[in-house]
Amino acid sequence: MKRSASRSALAFFEAFNSRDFDRLSHLLDPDCLFIDSTGDHLVGADELIAVIRKLVAIEPSFRCIIEDSVGHKESVLLRGRVESDVPEEDGRVIWQMRSSGGRISRLQSFRKEGALPMIRLFGPDDGPTLQNDRPALA
Repeated sequence: MKRSASRSALAFFEAFNSRDFDRLSHLLDPDCLFIDSTGDHLVGADELIAVIRKLVAIEPSFRCIIEDSVGHKESVLLRGRVESDVPEEDGRVIWQMRSSGGRISRLQSFRKEGALPMIRLFGPDDGPTLQNDRPALA
């Protein structure tokens, strides 16, 4: 059974917060696009999971708290905050997700101030999937 965009998004953050990387891999489309709050992006579920692994290895208290969400067809907007033992990482965030076939195909985070350059800090060192041409959400 195909999962709704809202259910996929909420399941993603549940898996993120519980560090369930196997579940994350099942929720993400293999060719998913991730865009961080600085506009950098990378392509691929494995690449995104590698970024998440590096982030939580350095900051194990990092959590995404969802306060509200609204979905329509294959898109969902989520409003919430990041909580961490590192005060500079705490802050309000809006996430936008799109799904395709029940899997997350696009994830973008928006953060007004103090945006953590996740891809620059934790992304691939070789850079072939790292870009900053700020693709617009379709």
